[in-house]
Amino acid sequence: MFRFDICEDGVTRLFIGTKTNNIGYLSFKTHRSFNEPKSIYIRKEAGQYFVSFCYDDGSEEPATEKEHLEYLKGASKEWLEEHVIGVDRGVVIPVHTGVKPYDFTENQTKNMDKRKRYLKRFQRRLSRQTKGSNRRQKTKNRISRQHKKVANIRQDFCHQTSRKMVDSKARVIVFEDLKTSKMTRRPKAKKDQNGKFISNKAKQKAGLNKAILNVGWHKLISGGVFLAH
Repeated sequence: MFRFDICEDGVTRLFIGTKTNNIGYLSFKTHRSFNEPKSIYIRKEAGQYFVSFCYDDGSEEPATEKEHLEYLKGASKEWLEEHVIGVDRGVVIPVHTGVKPYDFTENQTKNMDKRKRYLKRFQRRLSRQTKGSNRRQKTKNRISRQHKKVANIRQDFCHQTSRKMVDSKARVIVFEDLKTSKMTRRPKAKKDQNGKFISNKAKQKAGLNKAILNVGWHKLISGGVFLAH
């Protein structure tokens, strides 16, 4: 159902479909060399198409939890103190490992604030446009692209931070057992003794939830390859 062809201009393109029933060629940007996979995944996001796939690169399988424990059994107290770090995650400082904090760079913060300003502008424009119109659809695509760019900045921070921790002398990295999904739930409605609704501080909780999700706690662990969690 698909194949990779090197066209006359020297560009590798993805052909999707059979010879008689096909979508045609899809030009795509490769981020690294790859072997031809057995299956691919295509998605449309913010008006753009993305193709992803995985293949066996011949590398060793990651160590299991049991193998990690066996590795640590014979370690001395001095070795553990030198090679183990604990990761504290927060809102003001996203990541803190003892004496070393990790935060968004000035450029990342500047770009993220810029995208958020664009979001507010496009959302105001969207509220004034006619439902079902082409212009409204274009605005929705622009909003989706800005959300994607903010997510990319967050992902970039998490990936770089996890990479720095992995490249350090630490052999064991321990994370707080934070339940992000539970911590960012909406507060339940409250009633007084007479059955009248009272303030449950939903506005303040919404601000905290937004701050937690903005720093991407849950993405930090998946941003790198850690020896142990």
